[in-house]
Amino acid sequence: MGVRPKVVIVLGMHRSGTSLAAEMLVRLGAHTRARLLEPNKSNERGYWEDADVVDLHDSIFATLERPWGDWSAILPLTSGWPEHPAVLPFRRRLEKLISSTLDSATGPWMFKDPRLCRLLPLWRAIAQDLDFDLSAVLSVRSPKSVAASLAARDKIPVSLGRLLWLVHYLDCCRFGADLIQTCVSYDRWFTEPENQALALASAAGFTAPAAFVKETALSVVSEALRHQPPSDEGEGSIEDVFHDLHGWAVTGLPPATLTARLGAAESMLKEVHAWIGTTGGPQFDYLGSMMKAEEYRRAYQASAALNVKLRGRADEYRVAYQTSAAKNEGYRAAYQASADRCRELERLIGRMERPLRLLQTIRTSLKAAAG
Repeated sequence: MGVRPKVVIVLGMHRSGTSLAAEMLVRLGAHTRARLLEPNKSNERGYWEDADVVDLHDSIFATLERPWGDWSAILPLTSGWPEHPAVLPFRRRLEKLISSTLDSATGPWMFKDPRLCRLLPLWRAIAQDLDFDLSAVLSVRSPKSVAASLAARDKIPVSLGRLLWLVHYLDCCRFGADLIQTCVSYDRWFTEPENQALALASAAGFTAPAAFVKETALSVVSEALRHQPPSDEGEGSIEDVFHDLHGWAVTGLPPATLTARLGAAESMLKEVHAWIGTTGGPQFDYLGSMMKAEEYRRAYQASAALNVKLRGRADEYRVAYQTSAAKNEGYRAAYQASADRCRELERLIGRMERPLRLLQTIRTSLKAAAG
């Protein structure tokens, strides 16, 4: 009996460092197909996503009426969707593509696409049908940073970006927790690249020397990849989930609190689903306005706090100005007194100048007569 082919998938929300993790796996020895998405200004080192797989994934989401960037994208997928008649043609094409891929080379294959987070039931079914070993690595980044990046790149509202973040990680943990071999953090690539690269190598089953892994990590990771600075997170169910996932990346083990925090976040998300599913489009506007109002409220609080700070600084500057002005007044008075004395001396010298000249003339005449 032959060795089962191995496929490693990179899971994580868009803009969460999945491209960096995927490139690291390839540099360490994983295979990819030749037709990858082209790099662009949003990701100059490349996405490392199979273009054909992405096309099929997008077709599935379109069929299920969950287009990317729309509020409907955060709704659950239709029950039993992997067997839905409209999905089956795309499933067959995906199976054929994966099957031909696994026959073309030895060693683990890597597929990366953030859409995989939501399509895990389909990939698990295909892995069973084609009899290959499916495992995963998870890449995490703060919801605040992800939402900011999506807003800058795709003009997606920050509120929607945060909910998309939550949906992707909920589905990862709901449908693929047992597949995840390791978790890496986007921000930790810039502080502990070697440790994270070693974790990926172990998850993929590579036996590369540690020196090679370190050299690879240092060659791939660059501060230029960081387009959004690390951000301090606030409080809430979404942030709680992120803190636990980040803790998983730090310790190598999922925290004991993760399941409960996922449950709390899922309960919150179900309320959002109910709003969206009730009346359709108008509810999208309402939900967006409600979340935008919350963003404005937080921005106002931050602005008010800044104004208090600035007023304090203004008082400091006013006191400093008054002190400086008083000193300047003293200097001006001293200068004026000195100038007055100089003028008095000039007048005195003027009055004495003619008598002194006369004395000088008499003295000169006396010397001449004596001679």
